[in-house]
Amino acid sequence: MRYPYPTLLIGTILLLSCGKSLDKQVQDQVRTAADAKLDAEAVEILSVRESGDQAIAEINIKTAVRMRKEGRHWVLDEVRLGDRRWEKVDRILAALEESRKAETLSQIDQITHGIHKYVEDSGEVPQVMSYEELIDTLNPRYLPAVIRVDSWWKPFGYEPQGTATFDLRSAGPDGEFHTDDDLVNK
Repeated sequence: MRYPYPTLLIGTILLLSCGKSLDKQVQDQVRTAADAKLDAEAVEILSVRESGDQAIAEINIKTAVRMRKEGRHWVLDEVRLGDRRWEKVDRILAALEESRKAETLSQIDQITHGIHKYVEDSGEVPQVMSYEELIDTLNPRYLPAVIRVDSWWKPFGYEPQGTATFDLRSAGPDGEFHTDDDLVNK
């Protein structure tokens, strides 16, 4: 009598060796992101957790930073992102802020569109007391995605202004409503 175990074992080994492990895929992608050329030793994978079609990886990246002295204090000035490539920290932070603004404005557009669809059916803007109530009113019929927070992880603000207009806004980077950096619906 023959047992299927040797065939099963060989098949499993072949299956596992066909693709790169998730750890290796994470390491390779981090090493080469944005045309970086980090050595394999510069990216240490601490853990990888899969959940459906997503994975979260905890990693350590070994790199270098340049500091500059301002008075008696040292200030972070540049970070090395790849093979001898230095980027100004201010540029990285500015790009991040611009990306957050663009994403938040897109969210505001989606929510505004949902409000307008609601108005077409009911004849007035949602008469709710909070942004959370607004989202609960709009989702899923008028707004397919539940959008609870802006790109700074702060809730939006919503106030009906009578039955025809409304104020929808993100507090923006400073996290304070009704300041110069608020992002509002148009």
